[in-house]
Amino acid sequence: MIQKKNYDDCQLGFDRTQLWKEYEAPMIRRQTALNAAQSFFANNNIKYSPTDLKTLYIRFLNMIENGDTNFFEALESHLNKKDLESVKFVPPTK
Repeated sequence: MIQKKNYDDCQLGFDRTQLWKEYEAPMIRRQTALNAAQSFFANNNIKYSPTDLKTLYIRFLNMIENGDTNFFEALESHLNKKDLESVKFVPPTK
């Protein structure tokens, strides 16, 4: 005779989903933000300090998690102060 399972002791699907939300998703967001910050510097040939990387990483993470895009103006003015050729805006010619 087959013994019936006690479903009170079994893990529910909600638990697995909740674990993913609490543990896996933040790691994915952090890795995405770090990758975006490193790619930004690499694609624009910008030499950066660890502080620059950390600052941009935190800003990208805030953008991913909260949708905060207010830092783009500050980033643009900061890069213009450094006078980098790779990030200067060149209007298209007709």
